[in-house]
Amino acid sequence: MLNEIPFAEIEAFINEKVFQDNIRASYQRSLVGAIKKVYELVNSQQIELNYLYTKQKPTQLPAFFSQEDVSQAIKHY
Repeated sequence: MLNEIPFAEIEAFINEKVFQDNIRASYQRSLVGAIKKVYELVNSQQIELNYLYTKQKPTQLPAFFSQEDVSQAIKHY
């Protein structure tokens, strides 16, 4: 049954959820992961859907903190 669902239809489903239903990135990642897991468990088949995961911006710590940044951080504790 899963073999009958084309990957283009899966991609269209995910895109519909993202663009029409405005789902969050975490929900999108959950959907893609669940679909991959179902294919793996039911069909013993690994499918490539990583391109449907949201692109995450790399997080970087600032190279240094200004005196104002340190003061604000201390005030919160």
